[in-house]
Amino acid sequence: MKLIRLCLIIFTIALSLGSCASFKDVQMPEIERISNVRTGELREGRLAISFITEIRNPDKLKFRIRRVQLDVMLNGNKVGEISSNRVIRIRNLLQAQVEWTLMADLKALIKPGMLLSLALSGRPQLGVEGHVRVSKFIFRKTIPVKLNTPISLPKF
Repeated sequence: MKLIRLCLIIFTIALSLGSCASFKDVQMPEIERISNVRTGELREGRLAISFITEIRNPDKLKFRIRRVQLDVMLNGNKVGEISSNRVIRIRNLLQAQVEWTLMADLKALIKPGMLLSLALSGRPQLGVEGHVRVSKFIFRKTIPVKLNTPISLPKF
């Protein structure tokens, strides 16, 4: 009886490990582009900037975004950061849009070199660099993010 139980346990473990090997083919999501950049209200020396990132999930499995750590830059100069631990669920085979808002300090926006580079460049570039931590079941992966998009600044 003990031998049968031991064989059953070994068979179950072997079957479980064999099915885990198929998760090597799991396709991780991709953060594709920035869109819909908007500036909001100016309050207490800080400017609200919001934008949308498009996330494509090419896999048949759902996944969760667990942690986001992004630096937001304007023409290569850091103007703020986005740090979030909120869990965002993305369904399978979907292109989702996630909106982010940050409060950029005007001191970072009004540096002398920054104003000159904004004046000389026709359309400034909004850049996002950092990483996003995603998970599917027990598998977790950190996805590097590096995106740039031209934007038009509001007239004050």
